[in-house]
Amino acid sequence: MRKEAKHPEEKFKTIFNNSKDAILIYDYNFNIVEVNPACYKYSGYTADELMKLKLYDLIIPEQRDVLQKRFSALKIGETIEPYEFVLMNKNGLKFYVEANSHSIYYDDQKVILSIIRDITERKKVEIAFQESEIKFRGVFENSLDAIVVAKHGIVVFVNPAFLNMLGYKNEEDIIGKSVLEYIAPSYHLQVIENIRKRELGINSPHQYEVLGVKTNGEEFPFEVNATVYELNSELYTLAILRDITERKNIERKVYQSAIEAEECERSRIAKELHDGLGPLLSACILFLDTMAEDYPGLTSNPINQKLIHTLELSISTVKEISNNISPHVLRNFGLIQALKSYLSNMMCAKNIKIFFHSDIDIRMDTNIETNIYRIITELVNNTIKHACATIILIRLDLDDNGLLLNYLDDGIGFDPGRISGLHKGMGLVNIENRVKTLNGIFSLRTKPAEGVEINIEIANK
Repeated sequence: MRKEAKHPEEKFKTIFNNSKDAILIYDYNFNIVEVNPACYKYSGYTADELMKLKLYDLIIPEQRDVLQKRFSALKIGETIEPYEFVLMNKNGLKFYVEANSHSIYYDDQKVILSIIRDITERKKVEIAFQESEIKFRGVFENSLDAIVVAKHGIVVFVNPAFLNMLGYKNEEDIIGKSVLEYIAPSYHLQVIENIRKRELGINSPHQYEVLGVKTNGEEFPFEVNATVYELNSELYTLAILRDITERKNIERKVYQSAIEAEECERSRIAKELHDGLGPLLSACILFLDTMAEDYPGLTSNPINQKLIHTLELSISTVKEISNNISPHVLRNFGLIQALKSYLSNMMCAKNIKIFFHSDIDIRMDTNIETNIYRIITELVNNTIKHACATIILIRLDLDDNGLLLNYLDDGIGFDPGRISGLHKGMGLVNIENRVKTLNGIFSLRTKPAEGVEINIEIANK
């Protein structure tokens, strides 16, 4: 028997209030709308004091213009990468933070949600290393963040926090070995390329996320902050590693709560249209039919005929809109039947061939079915709007490992590099966010004039 699910708003509030990271919600005029208890510790202000401030009151003046550009990008539907800046608390003390910001709807208002983490200790490590090797050694050994120094991809030094995070007993177990020893194989090429670029002086991301591998084989996400320095004419890479498992779980739960809230709102609107507006339109037709009995001439009147036709068309349109917002086929008959119905309608309405194959004959978790349905409909809409494709191939399989989705089209494709970072489209971001809520893996392969291939894997829990 399934446990009764918490309401999305209740789940969001639980995550919001119990997070160790500060979470702020503010509008595009930088008025603070909501803060969680962690904000009080970070800022030194009380709840009432914070609600009277603007976000800019907490940011040092020289960084406000840079953050303004980031918030402007969010406002027009773009996504932004995690960023660092300096906050100032009530006592005037400055401290470094890292923020992940997303545009969301909160109380029917488009706002920004920022998850903020204090990285002052990490920044002290970086500054100390630049200022003095002697000072750095003390910070290096005592830092709570894992630190590794490598030369051409070979580990030279590690601190105790590194050993604890990865499960090594002694330095000798990792020193002299490749940095790939503690990186999941799927990220090897990315890490090797980043090392190569940094040592050649080519611009490469100094901050990125990978999957790490502990000595017991357990994989976990961590964030890498890497920099290159020169010592005795030799190039070394210093990387600070932070386990971000908790942050990823919080982000996934926030995304899930937002998606569940969206689905609840979709269902409410669809029900209002179907059960509210639909019967009113039907009643209008009944009134006209009744009038026609008393006034026989109305039956042949062209205006009356057009009015009845318009009302019938309106009823049909309301049903179609209601079904698109919250498909009853998905609720009543499951994912596969809902997809077949949707894809059939799209082929009738659009000049495109869609081939769909799936041997799945069972109902799955409602959350999985809803998200996969929204992902596929978003992919199809993107193809029709932007790809100039003539054929779409969709395959959905379920095996012992989990759910596998393969999506291909023969459209014009695109350059993924041109839509990364601040310029990534909202459609692709929404799809990736839905995959994250399912703890899935998203991969994209495309080039200009070579179509698109997307693979999504959702592992069994």
